[in-house]
Amino acid sequence: MRKLIFIKSMLYISSIILLHVVLIYFLKMWVEEWGKSMLIELRMTYILPLLLLSFNCFLCLRKRFLKYLKAWIITSTIPSLFILFSIKVNLDLVKSNNAENMIGVTFPNYYVELVYFFPIFYFIIQNIFLLVLIFKLRKEKNH
Repeated sequence: MRKLIFIKSMLYISSIILLHVVLIYFLKMWVEEWGKSMLIELRMTYILPLLLLSFNCFLCLRKRFLKYLKAWIITSTIPSLFILFSIKVNLDLVKSNNAENMIGVTFPNYYVELVYFFPIFYFIIQNIFLLVLIFKLRKEKNH
């Protein structure tokens, strides 16, 4: 039974990740300058959000919270898709206005947003969902 839950959770997690990667690809939000240092940064910044994503999914499947599994799918996709669209629109507006960099430091396109901002946002969303699950477990335990 545990093996089946693990396989199901990996399928759900993979589908969420694939959805985000496909959206980033279609929005043409990729970072041009990929290098070994950037891959190390990506691994460091995305490890906690991915662990929380996995843990939340596994917990929903293990405890058979089907209502919360649906909520997990919604909270794992809709807010992050919204933030990806807003990043794309805002940066396109900045590019169209030919805005100069205020501090004089330049980064590749979408670097800061995809390497730092998006993982922090996703981490916060998954933490909130984990708190909801913990409250649900405590409530069930008390009754």
